[in-house]
Amino acid sequence: MILTGCHRRPFNLFTGGAKDSTELLDIYALQRKSIEAENEVIAVIKADSTHRWAQHEFGWWYRYTHKSDEHIDYPNLAPGRDTCCLIHETVYDLNGRFIIDAIREFDPSVGEPFSYELMLREMVDEDTVIMLVPWNFAYGTNGNAFVRPYTNIRTRL
Repeated sequence: MILTGCHRRPFNLFTGGAKDSTELLDIYALQRKSIEAENEVIAVIKADSTHRWAQHEFGWWYRYTHKSDEHIDYPNLAPGRDTCCLIHETVYDLNGRFIIDAIREFDPSVGEPFSYELMLREMVDEDTVIMLVPWNFAYGTNGNAFVRPYTNIRTRL
């Protein structure tokens, strides 16, 4: 009879070499930036005690400035048949610096902000909402022609 023993190596986060270590450090840095962004948004909410804000289940904050007569508080969140719609978007950074004011076509198939896509499903014509959005739910790591990467935004739709 032959007995063979095996033992498991202890888990080491950085055993995969320099490339794996760099990738893990990049992931950690993005997570840290994301947490800092959420904390910055929360600080703005706490400073604005004059308005009542609600936190969306995915993490950004919003408040309606106008609800139309057709507004439904518990809408069907399934995507509509039309994927494109016309929006009026006004964007500032959280320091109040103006970025853009545009009436444009919103098309989620071309990399629009995730927060916009979900909020627009909850809105009807003539609703107006102000959102405080961390960069990871706004224009992300790439930004766009007007919004720099990693920018937390205050937007009005």
